[in-house]
Amino acid sequence: MAYRMACQSADLIAGIASLAGPAFLEPSQCAPSEPVNILHINGTADVLATYWGGAGTLAAGHRLAPRPSETVSTSAELEQTS
Repeated sequence: MAYRMACQSADLIAGIASLAGPAFLEPSQCAPSEPVNILHINGTADVLATYWGGAGTLAAGHRLAPRPSETVSTSAELEQTS
C-alpha cells in the first residue's frame, strides 16, 4: 500500500516506509508525479514476503513478488523519470 501511495499521490507525501511490502509487479502501473523518498525493510527469514522474491506462502496459496532489490531499483528508476 505504501508503494501505491508513492505512485499515485507523490504530490501529497514526502516519503514512505515499506515493511516487507513489494511494489507493483508491473512497473508501468506506477507513474509518480515527483520523487518520493523510500525506506524498504525486509527480513531474509520472512516466508510471506520472501527476500529472494518469487513465491511467498500465503493462506490462499502462492503469489509472485519481485525481490526487494528489484522493488527498490525499479522505484529509483521511476523516480528519476518523474
